[in-house]
Amino acid sequence: MRFWESEVKKYERRVARIAASPDPTKLASNRLLYQIMLDNRRMRLAAWDAGERFVYTGGGVPFRLVRAMGVHQCSPGFEGDRAVGSTDKYLGEVRRLGYPEYGCDRVMAGMGIVLSKELSPPVVAISGNYPCDPENYSAAALATACGCPHYKLDIPTS
Repeated sequence: MRFWESEVKKYERRVARIAASPDPTKLASNRLLYQIMLDNRRMRLAAWDAGERFVYTGGGVPFRLVRAMGVHQCSPGFEGDRAVGSTDKYLGEVRRLGYPEYGCDRVMAGMGIVLSKELSPPVVAISGNYPCDPENYSAAALATACGCPHYKLDIPTS
């Protein structure tokens, strides 16, 4: 199963559970956030199925810039954050392929999702001048692994 398919199922369950039995001690915005995440996952799956292109970026790359390129943005680190329950699987894939065992688990798990072919392959990987070495290095590693170009952008912070 592709990663975003499992994400759709997860968020469908959460939204349905909240709708069926709302907890008065929880904010209504929780359900809205899960609905946004569900819509986002469905949109990404539809784009992947339609053959649309994805660019992998880290947190420091302006998403509007990527969108202006006519492609979809995907952050393996962000996806790794959501791999709760499957982290061991994805970290195992990274280690099986010879990547180092040390590093940021969220970024390494994201790499594992990509290397497991459970995310759309990137057409370009972009890193920026933000202070997250694991994300920067993983962008270069994923570009090599996926056979796509890697660019590092120097983006002003102000």
